[in-house]
Amino acid sequence: MNMTRNKDVEALLPVILGGRIPYARGIRAGNWIFASGILATDFINGLAPEVVSTGRPLSGQPRWYREAACMYRRALEVLQAAGADFSRVVRTDQYYPDWRAVPFLHQARREYCGNYIAPSTSILEPRLLIPDAGMSMDLIGIRADSEWEVNAVHPKGLDLPSTSSFVPAVTVGDYVFVAGFLAAWQPGDLGGIAPEAKLPEGHLWKGNRIQLEADYIVRNKLIPALQAAGSSLDHVVKAQVYLADIGDVPAFNQVWARHFGARIPATTFIPTLNPGFAIADARCEINLIAMKDAAANAITIAAPTAMPVCDGHPLAVQAGDLLLFSGMVAADGEGLIKGARVDSRQPYFGSSVEAQMEYLLDLAQATCEKAGTSLSNVVRIQQFHTDLNDFYPACKVWQKRLPDRPLPLSAVQVPAPLIVPGCTVQLDLWIYIS
Repeated sequence: MNMTRNKDVEALLPVILGGRIPYARGIRAGNWIFASGILATDFINGLAPEVVSTGRPLSGQPRWYREAACMYRRALEVLQAAGADFSRVVRTDQYYPDWRAVPFLHQARREYCGNYIAPSTSILEPRLLIPDAGMSMDLIGIRADSEWEVNAVHPKGLDLPSTSSFVPAVTVGDYVFVAGFLAAWQPGDLGGIAPEAKLPEGHLWKGNRIQLEADYIVRNKLIPALQAAGSSLDHVVKAQVYLADIGDVPAFNQVWARHFGARIPATTFIPTLNPGFAIADARCEINLIAMKDAAANAITIAAPTAMPVCDGHPLAVQAGDLLLFSGMVAADGEGLIKGARVDSRQPYFGSSVEAQMEYLLDLAQATCEKAGTSLSNVVRIQQFHTDLNDFYPACKVWQKRLPDRPLPLSAVQVPAPLIVPGCTVQLDLWIYIS
C-alpha cells in the first residue's frame, strides 16, 4: 500500500497533481477515512480516457454516466486502501456545474453503493478543478477494523425523493451525520417547496422567504432527524449552509440564533448558483454533524483566536477527536484584511489570495494549538474560491506551511461575493486531535 505517515494521520494513495501539488487521495486518522476532491481523473491528463470520447462522443454510455462511474471507482480505491467499502461511508458531498449530470450520478451511485447510500448533499456550483468535469465528490467513512458501527436512521415521516435514495441520517460512535435538507414538501417527489416555507401567493410581506425556509428545515427536517438519532439541536457541532443569495445571511442568522440560542455550532455559509438545488426555487440547503446527547461532554467550543465572521458564531468546535471550523475568510472588523487589499495604483506588486491564505493558516494554526493539536493533522480541506485561478497560489501557501505534506483538499468555484466582500477564498477545515 502506497502511503506516507504524519504523526497519527496517514495519507492514502498520494499523488502529485499537475507535477506540482502533493495531493492526498485519502486520509486515515483514528477511526476515520476522508477522501476529498474526488474527480474522474487519471491524475495526469485531466479526465480519465474512459470518460472522454472525442472521436465518437455519442457512442456508448452517456458521458456523465461514464464520469460518475469512474468517480465512484476512484472513491472505492481510497476506501479499499483503508480496508473499507461504501457500506462504511457516513457522508458525501457532491458539486456539479450542470444539473443534468445529477441523474447519471444517482444511477452510478445505486450501482456502486447498493441498498445503503450515505447521507448526501448535492449542490450546483459554477466550476470544478478540471474545467470539463461534470461532478466532484468528497466523502467521509469509517475504517472497517473500527469498533464503530454505521447505523442508518430513518425518522418516521421524513420522506426523501426516491431518485436520491440516500439515508437521512446515520450514527457512528458518538457522532450523528444528517444529510443536506431543503424546505421540501413531503413527499419530496411530488411537492417542491412546502407551502408554509413560502409567502402566500400574491403577498409581498407576509414573512421573509429565507427565514421561512430556514425555520421549516430546522423544525421539520433537522430536529426530527436528530431526535431519531439520539441527539438534539443542543449538541449540533457543525453545519454547512448553502445559499442561493449570500445576502440572505443576516436574515438566516436571526432564525439560526432563535433555534440555537447562545450555542450556535460551527457554521459555514457557501454561495451557490441560482438555481443551485434540486428544487429550482429553493434558497437554502443545510447539513449537520452532531454528537449524541449522551456524549455532550465531548463537545468544547474552541478558544477564540480572532473575531468570528458572524457575531455569536464560534471560530471552531471540538467534537470528540475532531476540531471543526466555521467557514473562515481573511477578514477583520474592517472587512478584508489590509494586507490582502489590492492597491489599484500598483496592482501587480502582490498576491491577494496568498495574503488571505497566510492569514487563514495563521489563524487555523493558533486555534489548533489552543485545542491541543496541529495544522499538520488536517484531514479535510474544502476551499471555496470565487476564481479557481487562485487555487495554485493558495496551494503554494499550504506547501510552505506543510512542506511535502500531501494535502487532503477539494476546491470548487462559487459565485462572488463570499460572506465578506473582497475576500476571494473561504476555508472549511477539519483537524484530527490525537
